Amino acid sequence: MTRILHVLDHSLPTHSGYTFRTRALMKAQLAKGWDVAGVTGVRHPEPGPDGETVDGLTFYRTAPIAPARGARRGGGGVGAGARRGGGRAGGG
Repeated sequence: MTRILHVLDHSLPTHSGYTFRTRALMKAQLAKGWDVAGVTGVRHPEPGPDGETVDGLTFYRTAPIAPARGARRGGGGVGAGARRGGGRAGGG
């Protein structure tokens, strides 16, 4: 049996063009007799149970990620070294 896991940004029951297109794809795959499920990332806007069936489709939710201990806010990123005068390309 063919098994497909869709890795999604968000899914039903959230309503958007993205979720409706995903629903149509998953329903078509189910109609072929394939085993289909979706897993949403941490940005899914609605918390829910670990596993949820919506409109006959199974979705698994990724738990929110707790902020790292000691993480700094701001000041980081790709350009941070250049703003402080360090990290010049080409060796100067």
